[in-house]
This record gives sequence, structure tokens and C-alpha cells, in this order.
Amino acid sequence: MNFPTPHTVGHHVHGDGGRDANGRAVSVYTPPLGQPGAPVQVIGWETPRSDEPDKPGHDQRVTVDVKLFAAPGFSPAPRDIVAVPGIGHCEVIGIPESTDGNPFGWVPGSTIHLRRVTG
Repeated sequence: MNFPTPHTVGHHVHGDGGRDANGRAVSVYTPPLGQPGAPVQVIGWETPRSDEPDKPGHDQRVTVDVKLFAAPGFSPAPRDIVAVPGIGHCEVIGIPESTDGNPFGWVPGSTIHLRRVTG
């Protein structure tokens, strides 16, 4: 038995784009961020949690954390971008948390931690 995957997100794979004129690392994404991401069917996502600023000088920065529930087989890498409908482009934080190794032998999917920072 598998959970249904009624939702679609876009996946942008992170890559190293070399260095800019100031020597800073440049990230590139496939497909590029201005284009739709590669479509991936997922189970759904948790209601996003927002971390409102509480430090002087950071009054415009907002951090949003989201847990994405994915079917087996979708395993984005850290720094990849996932475009979640209604939330936007979020960076993958860490590695997916798999349900593999549970005592029941059933692996319905994984939890993928995402973060979006604006401002």
C-alpha cells in the first residue's frame, strides 16, 4: 500500500557554477530558477511555520519552515530548491528523513525539511 501523491511540486537541482568576479561561489540550478522546476508528485506538506524577526536590523527578514511529505524515490539533496504551490521556492535543509528501518517493513516515503528566507 502506498499513500496517494495528489500534489505536484517543482524540483531544481543545485550545482556549482564556479566563482563570481569577487571570488564568491555561484550556485546554478537545473532547470534554472526562472523556469518551472521538474515536476514531482508528493503526498503533501505540513502547514508552514513562520519565524518572525525579533532582532534589530532584521525587521524585514522572515524565515518559513515547511515539512514536505514525499513518496519513496524522491530524495533531493541539500541546497536543492523545491517550489511548493502557495509557499514559493524553498531550499532543502539536510537530507530526507526516511521511514526505512522501521519495525514494520513498510516504507511509505520520507519527510523533507524545506526553508524559505525572504528579506
